[in-house]
Amino acid sequence: WVSEIMLQQTRVEAVRERFESFLAKYRDPRAFAEASDDEVLVAWRGLGYYRRARSLRDAARVVVTEHDGQVPRDSAALRSLPGIGEYTQGAIGSIAFDLALPAIDGNVERVLSRVLWIACDSKSREARDRMRDEIRSLHANAQDSSPGDVNQALMELGATICTPRAPKCEQCPWMLFCDAYERGRAEELPRTSGRSKATAVDTEVLVARREGAVLMQRVPAGEINAGQYCLPSLGIPIRRDDDLEQSIRRSMGIRVRIGERTASFKHAITKWRLTVHVREALDPPPPDAIAADVDARYASPRDDDVPTTTIVRKALRALDRR
Repeated sequence: WVSEIMLQQTRVEAVRERFESFLAKYRDPRAFAEASDDEVLVAWRGLGYYRRARSLRDAARVVVTEHDGQVPRDSAALRSLPGIGEYTQGAIGSIAFDLALPAIDGNVERVLSRVLWIACDSKSREARDRMRDEIRSLHANAQDSSPGDVNQALMELGATICTPRAPKCEQCPWMLFCDAYERGRAEELPRTSGRSKATAVDTEVLVARREGAVLMQRVPAGEINAGQYCLPSLGIPIRRDDDLEQSIRRSMGIRVRIGERTASFKHAITKWRLTVHVREALDPPPPDAIAADVDARYASPRDDDVPTTTIVRKALRALDRR
């Protein structure tokens, strides 16, 4: 369950270390259900898409209150948990509980689009229905393999053989049954309506340091990275100001003299591609200068109890590399 949620839109390499430390701290749903928002964000640090973490904690609370601390084996109950969609339901249900549920990720989508020659949009209802029917047939006819084995085999086939570019068709066990191979057009599939183009954003952040600590402000509810601490900025990922000094005055109630841009780095957040320019405070304000109603503080990004965004760590590294 935890690994499937962590691996959504996140590289295996990034997940591996965080997964082990997460399970070491939260050994069962009851332990995670009691975690505060800050503890959840710290445990998820570096994985991105932090809504997943809150949904996982909310789901753990449902498991504790409604299922006596045990992840439900019933497919409908599993799907009803916060953060569980069709793919995650299928992956957890089939692999953990041997439920005959399809689990269609990007790899499986590619394999079945090619084998069955699904020439329409692979995300369409027609395409998904054909894929589900094929997987159910494989589950029904697999004599010595569980549904989880079948689903994982399809994922592995897509990851290693039926790749997006230069698929190794000659090594594929389904070569003789693959419509796309027979047509010599495997790389044309799957077909999708296309993703929207990423939006480029140029923004600035402030690094103000006092005695080894960095000034950070809590991201408000409703914004991306809500609940985490980030550097004062012009707005991330959406700019709300053009002048960094004025932006900080409005959002934090303090005046600060700021130097020129001294470092820059690239960062991606969902559909935004950011170029972040780093500026340093010439006279870092004292903690008591911050407005009382502003959730901001001086802290070290290394503090285990402070949930910080990746941008904080990237900005400090960019300054260190100057």
